[in-house]
Amino acid sequence: MSKSSYRKPLFRKIFVSTVVLVVGMLAGFSFYSASVFRETYTQQVEQGLRARASLAAEDLLPLLASGSAALQARCQALGRSATTRFTLIRPDGVVLCDSEGEPAKMENHRRRPEVAQALRGEPSVAHRHSDSVHQDFLYVAIPIGAPGRIDAVMRAAISLGAFESALSGYYGKTALAALLLLVLAAGVAWRVSRGISQPLERMREHAERVAEGDFESRARLGRGDALELERLARAMNRIAIQLDQRIRTVTEQNAALEAVFLSMIEGVIAVNVEGEIIHLNEAACSLFGVSREAALGRPVRETIRLADLHALIELASDPGDGRVIERELVVRTGVGGERLVQAHGTALRGAQGSRIGALLVFNDLTRLRELESHRREFVSNVSHELRTPLTSIQGFVETLLDGGKREPGEVARFLEIIRRQAGRLHAIVEDLLNLSRIEADAERDEIPLAAGLVRPILVAAVEVCAPRAQEKGISLELECAEGLKALMNAPLLEQAVINLVDNAVKYTESQRPVRITAREARGAEGPRVMVAVRDEGAGIPREHLPRIFERFYRVDKARSRKVGGTGLGLSIVKHIALAHQGAARVESEVGQGSTFILELQPSS
Repeated sequence: MSKSSYRKPLFRKIFVSTVVLVVGMLAGFSFYSASVFRETYTQQVEQGLRARASLAAEDLLPLLASGSAALQARCQALGRSATTRFTLIRPDGVVLCDSEGEPAKMENHRRRPEVAQALRGEPSVAHRHSDSVHQDFLYVAIPIGAPGRIDAVMRAAISLGAFESALSGYYGKTALAALLLLVLAAGVAWRVSRGISQPLERMREHAERVAEGDFESRARLGRGDALELERLARAMNRIAIQLDQRIRTVTEQNAALEAVFLSMIEGVIAVNVEGEIIHLNEAACSLFGVSREAALGRPVRETIRLADLHALIELASDPGDGRVIERELVVRTGVGGERLVQAHGTALRGAQGSRIGALLVFNDLTRLRELESHRREFVSNVSHELRTPLTSIQGFVETLLDGGKREPGEVARFLEIIRRQAGRLHAIVEDLLNLSRIEADAERDEIPLAAGLVRPILVAAVEVCAPRAQEKGISLELECAEGLKALMNAPLLEQAVINLVDNAVKYTESQRPVRITAREARGAEGPRVMVAVRDEGAGIPREHLPRIFERFYRVDKARSRKVGGTGLGLSIVKHIALAHQGAARVESEVGQGSTFILELQPSS
């Protein structure tokens, strides 16, 4: 049996309660005796000081007419012989003599508490700090004079340090005696407690080993243990065998169930009838932004603050026909973020059909709804983009068929419009095909990337865009080191840069430059080659920046169609950047222009 085993609950209750009782009694007795001794000793000291003050007064009063020097000398001699400080004070508060100070340098004592009371004809006692000698003193002041007349006040004082030193000697002896009694009582209490708790301690240790999973452990007793404890040991051994069999079965079932829960992409939460969470998987933790360790065992109302969820739990927990309750919940995440969740709830029932809580399963529909929304928007945008030129072509063809062909000048103008709209249709279809091809090749990892020089790609793109820039009086400024390299697919990268430069030229006012720069820099994921196209156009409002790379997304629809864009150029740029294992982003402020940036992998 280890020594630490004696600090277990039963032993501790008996031993500690006995020791505490003894300590309390000793402490009470010591405190009481110390108080009585202090009070008695204080009274004796005060009486002694009064006696010394009276004797000193009788000795000093005859010398009042002899002069201050003789009086001071006698006062100092009395103080040394009695180890007491004596002070003789006139009724007006002036100090006549003092055994430890110079009277001439001492302030008026009339307002000192003990002196003031003595001047009223009453002996007084005070504990106070002396400003003249800078120590704490016990003062006794007595009035001197005939009845009804006070000729002077005699004050006697001793240092509180000496007073307390005398008391501490008594306290030390009292504490030593109390400590010896405590040790003796603790020894007796220890033997009695050990004799009572030792047999039960062995049973408790056996139960703990079983509780920790050691089902091979068996309870054993000593020779002197009682028959009742032997029967208890046999019963506990039978319990250990049965627990071993049942826990093996439950562990296997729980392991299988836990594996199912953890592998589910749906969130799962189980609550008991008190509304406390008894189970939730990682998907539910991620969905509601809670910690599994912190949430288990806590009320769901405190852990997940969502009123619709609480209402669903109440409906699912209500005993009824066992039907599944289905609801859609909106879960707020972060600042302004939301998730749309489909929740299914049903009652949890025990083996006897009793209601024990509710089970809820959550499916995150946010991404699905976003994809549906984007699909509808894409179909709407494609339809709108195609309908405009088709309507124009159809209208002018009908005009020609209805007689417009009889006017040669109008026929040429109508045909030119039809040719322009057909070209726009062709551009839209071509961009859609390019975008689909880039996405498909990137998904199949069929876009080859190789290390290459960046500057020739930028020079080629500038040459393609130069004629349109010259028409608007826009200068194209290129800044790129000759040896800068990146992993690239040259035709696709050139197409992306052409799209960005052409876009900048379209939305930049005449006589303003467009700058194309390339450099190596460190991004969030390590070294990157940054290709930036900077214009001095009108800029893009902040609310449009997150969607600027979406298909057919236009900031200013009227102006975009006027300058001839298909609405797919920036989307193509984004997918080309993704195919290069990079990214595309934009920085813009209204009235300050825009900077479109391609991030590429540097060549190793």
